[in-house]
Amino acid sequence: MIKNIKLKITSLREASGLTQEQLGHKVGVKKQQISYYENGTTVPPIEKLQKIADIFNVHISYFFVEGTTNYEAELEREKLLIENQELKNQLELQADFIALLREKVKSKE
Repeated sequence: MIKNIKLKITSLREASGLTQEQLGHKVGVKKQQISYYENGTTVPPIEKLQKIADIFNVHISYFFVEGTTNYEAELEREKLLIENQELKNQLELQADFIALLREKVKSKE
């Protein structure tokens, strides 16, 4: 279980681009304490683990369940979905603009 927790904290932190110092600041502990969590030297108290879960927007059970989704892949998937939606929105706006231009051209003929 400790192995699972330490790997997942490290994975979440790295995927989010945070340093140990930055995560420590958000959690309310020193950089060294985050290092201890990630190395498995100490297990974070449940309150700190909940804080880490909140920071990364995961359920606390994420740290205890084997075989959960790779956070980095999940994050990339979310980014692609958002990007895809933005592209769809842009295409719709362009299609609306083209339709408007066609109407103006027809009305002038």
